[in-house]
Amino acid sequence: MIKTTKTARSAFTVESLWMRSITLLTVIFATLFSTICFAVSFQVSIIETGEGGQQTALPAFLSNTEVADLVLITIDKKGQRTLSVLPQQAGRYATHGPGRALEADLVVIDVGRYQGRDAILGFTQSAAFLLDPLTDKRTKLADISTIYGSAIKDALPHLDLFTDINSDGMDDLVIPGFNGFLIHIQRADGSFSAPINLRAPPIVELSFNDYPWYQPRQKYVGDMTLDGRNDVSVLIENQLHVFPQLENGQFLPTPIMVDTGIDLDFGGMEELSAAMRDMDQSDSLSRALIKLRDIDGDGVVDMLVISVKSQGVFRKQTSYQLHRGINVKGKLAFTRQPVTTIESTGYQFEIKAVDFNNDSQTDMMISAVDIGLGKVLRALITGSINIDLNFYQMKTGLYAAKPDLKRKMTATFDLRSGDFFFPSVLVADADGDGIDDLLVQEGEDRLNVFLGVGDDNLFLKSPTVINVPMPSDPELVVAAKLNKDGKVDLVMRHEPTNGAKKIVLMVSE
Repeated sequence: MIKTTKTARSAFTVESLWMRSITLLTVIFATLFSTICFAVSFQVSIIETGEGGQQTALPAFLSNTEVADLVLITIDKKGQRTLSVLPQQAGRYATHGPGRALEADLVVIDVGRYQGRDAILGFTQSAAFLLDPLTDKRTKLADISTIYGSAIKDALPHLDLFTDINSDGMDDLVIPGFNGFLIHIQRADGSFSAPINLRAPPIVELSFNDYPWYQPRQKYVGDMTLDGRNDVSVLIENQLHVFPQLENGQFLPTPIMVDTGIDLDFGGMEELSAAMRDMDQSDSLSRALIKLRDIDGDGVVDMLVISVKSQGVFRKQTSYQLHRGINVKGKLAFTRQPVTTIESTGYQFEIKAVDFNNDSQTDMMISAVDIGLGKVLRALITGSINIDLNFYQMKTGLYAAKPDLKRKMTATFDLRSGDFFFPSVLVADADGDGIDDLLVQEGEDRLNVFLGVGDDNLFLKSPTVINVPMPSDPELVVAAKLNKDGKVDLVMRHEPTNGAKKIVLMVSE
């Protein structure tokens, strides 16, 4: 069953109509001197997918080069996995049929570019396959070896294993293995090179019942050798292991060691978060590398480091520190001291590093909760807690001591049911003017779009309101490209614990 609705609202209004005699002059004045914003409009399609396991929904330009089909994988109550391709017509998606059965040995799925076209790839523990949903044929592309050893009963997750690692316009196989990353470079004829092993053994942790589990290390892609080519870097024991890209698009398997110049405990937010679960936080200081890319727009890779100081459960101070990349006699180095720092109190929920105003400098949105014992007690009584959205613009390579803009949103929870509602927040261009907008979920059926203005105000104060069913978990909301109009589209999976599941798609108009 599918429902289709159309929601639209213009962001430009004429407010000054108080004197009939000067109405025309007022309109002309507003048109010439006011900020003119584009309209925000979406086609909304709701696809019922029944009861079962986790859904996987991926856009892919399979049958049309201008609008994306939806690759939909559903799992029924018996664990049977089926794949359907839903075409898009005039912004609407048709209901899915019975679909084609998928083999039980598939562990991961991905969509990428193969021989100049979008393609669906499925991965087992030992091979990568090209999947043709129209003929039910699967073709082996390469033999692989990965840490993902077996299929998950109620899910077929999407992982980014098919990606253009060397920036040559063709997607490659980037496979996390027990010895590091295995890189299979795609050739022009559609074949793949023998694997190049970039040694970076995965992180090993113990689960709650003392069973080991493995997590790939965070990899960073950027020009670390100052030769104009993107290299692959991994942080291991406080050293950057840099695997240089060669002229032929391959990578040197023997790494170059680059000193960070500071003490780093972890590589990536995931590694830091996992470690802090078991850490004594009565008096601790931890630092992790979270970004390794050009932050300040000068063309040289920088380091963005998060530093978390804990003096008890309710006393946390987080700093985001930029160590600028510098060219020292033809080699990359970093400033020993941070050139600019953002201080943020409380628990950090999310950090988004985006360029709000298209000046090639990376701005920051940080969501955090400044929490104490009193606030915890009030939250337990009210069942809600306020979350701060803090926005920092980078100007001349520096962040201000205080946020340039602050917004608040509310998360709710139910102690009896265990349900937790955390609003989704996205920064993307919703109206096609080339400037990012702020999309904030409000409740279960409303999305507020605050249009970007490209100046110090960042966004309009009043939102464009989109009435649409929204999931309760931000991880289920994904910004996508469902057409090629330069505006953001959304793919949202609704996966309640009990009851029917559905996919909600918002296609920009």
